Amino acid sequence: MTLLNKKALMIHAWMTGNIGDVLHTKPIIKYLQKKGYKVHLSGYYPKENYEWENIIKIIDAFYKEDVVRDYDRIKRKKLFSQYEKVIFIPGPYISNIDKKRKEASLTDIEILSELPQTKCILAGHSFSKLNKEDFDILKRADVIVSREIESWNYLNKNGCKTVLSADLAFVYLSEMYKIEETVREVNKRKDKKLCFLRHDNIKLEELFGINENNLIKTIKKILNCNFLPLKDKIIIILKISLEKIISKNSKNTGISTISLKGINQDSKIDINIETCDFATSDEFRDNPKMGKVCLINNYKFINCNKVQKLINVILKYNVIISDRYHPAIVSFYFGKETICLPSKNDLKMRGLVLMIKNHSIKNIIKLAKKSLTW
Repeated sequence: MTLLNKKALMIHAWMTGNIGDVLHTKPIIKYLQKKGYKVHLSGYYPKENYEWENIIKIIDAFYKEDVVRDYDRIKRKKLFSQYEKVIFIPGPYISNIDKKRKEASLTDIEILSELPQTKCILAGHSFSKLNKEDFDILKRADVIVSREIESWNYLNKNGCKTVLSADLAFVYLSEMYKIEETVREVNKRKDKKLCFLRHDNIKLEELFGINENNLIKTIKKILNCNFLPLKDKIIIILKISLEKIISKNSKNTGISTISLKGINQDSKIDINIETCDFATSDEFRDNPKMGKVCLINNYKFINCNKVQKLINVILKYNVIISDRYHPAIVSFYFGKETICLPSKNDLKMRGLVLMIKNHSIKNIIKLAKKSLTW
């Protein structure tokens, strides 16, 4: 195969707002291009003003498709056969928690196992709660890269040969900032912690002291309505109504606080609405709940829909609390006090904490780069 004919297809790009996938994907593209590959990308088309638009500009081709629901095996086999490498980027994490996305990934691995001339590479996914049948399919992949120690252990225990690496966000950050230069921006929010909470992890009524039935359902009905000219007025009316609900339900209870034990903490920490600002690196999923709750109640909520914004926001705070993986990585990289909360897929966050505990950032970057040899 001549240099000009070398082609790689990156599939399962989850391009609807998760900045973490951008941080992990861009180093893969740079690696492939450095090796002389034409790089094609397959996935959802991103919303406007997201970082993925910049990624599409630097690749050779983009295929728009619904990567979860559009599965014509014959069509996909024909597509895959045109490439020397097919690389799964960390869009669908492979777990029974998300069965549709797991099925999409495992189907593609099965198809690629019928194409010996095409390498199947899983470039740093998260794994949890898989069945024996799932592991049997995973074993057919040519290369499986684990981006932290816990997923690596989990796969090895279940008979899957895997390469221990680190998330490529560390490589991305190291190319933007030398570690020595990260010491440390003067913090502008000394009185505040910055808290990244997944929309599906912590019950909002526990945190904000309000009843979900009275709040979330009402917000969905009203803020998703089509009466945009009345939106501001509706918000004011809704806010007054919610204040009545809150004062009735939480009278004399003081500030609403939730106490949680961080993965890397010996004691519980309080997430307090008076001492925390809130943010997300995945606006598409978190904004409908977390964002709207904060909007209505005048709590600061920051949508980080570009990498530079995520970095700039994190640099302004002393303490970062996160159950989102990539904000925790950015926080660790810049030497912030970082409290990692458990999430539905505990493996990756526990694995990240273990790596940070046992390795320097420089060694983690070396480990991540070393895995880019496929």
